[in-house]
Amino acid sequence: MRYILLIMISGLLFSCNTSDTPAVTKTPLKEVTLDSLKKLADQYPDSFPLKEDLLWTLRDSNEFSKAIDLAKKYLDKDTVNPKLWHIYADLLAENLDTLPAITAFEKSLSFGKNPDDLIALGQFYASTKNSLALKMALQLLEYKDDQLKATAHVIIGNYSAAINKKDDAIKEFDKSISITFSFMEAYLCKAQVLMDMNKYEEAIKVLENATKIKNSFDEGYYYLGQCYEKIKNKDMAIESYRRALLYSPDYQEAADALQRLSK
Repeated sequence: MRYILLIMISGLLFSCNTSDTPAVTKTPLKEVTLDSLKKLADQYPDSFPLKEDLLWTLRDSNEFSKAIDLAKKYLDKDTVNPKLWHIYADLLAENLDTLPAITAFEKSLSFGKNPDDLIALGQFYASTKNSLALKMALQLLEYKDDQLKATAHVIIGNYSAAINKKDDAIKEFDKSISITFSFMEAYLCKAQVLMDMNKYEEAIKVLENATKIKNSFDEGYYYLGQCYEKIKNKDMAIESYRRALLYSPDYQEAADALQRLSK
């Protein structure tokens, strides 16, 4: 069972509207945006915002290799830019290059403590059973911010689950929920641990509570479907998968599960 990685990735998002104009007479807006940003970034090499926009636009276009290579190029000339290191780490993380991502987040954090790097590293460390996860969580608890405190307890919970201290993990997820009752990741992580313990009825209660708080919680419905399958309640499993797809039509795992049960 996987545990949720709470990597908070920020970036400038560009929306590209389609047009009825034939492609032969008009260049797609995405290409214009990328080309324009590339030219501007080359024209103004000292402008970090332009570089940042270009990197995120490449990411949003699923051009991860190009974005990563370009970030490396920028870092060769700007090795002491913590924000650039963080962007590079985010790109690596989204591309599932785990070990290089950890190294890059560590480099970013070396310039000064910031919550985004602490969260990312905390979750990576937790998933690899590295006790440094606890150090990251403790630093997050120093902030006077309920969301960061709630996230810290999720990190501790994920670490506890990874080292097979599942009862301790559940207590940490409960602490997170008590701080911020609308923090869906805490409910989901708790449910996943309960599922690992074959406590499917308890997991259902957790997920039902979560989906009442947030009606559009697609992952909550998906894991409800998983739980209902385990207790042989096919009708409720189908209904749960349908709800997941209602809010996220491109939720492939839910679509596959629904198709399998509908045969």
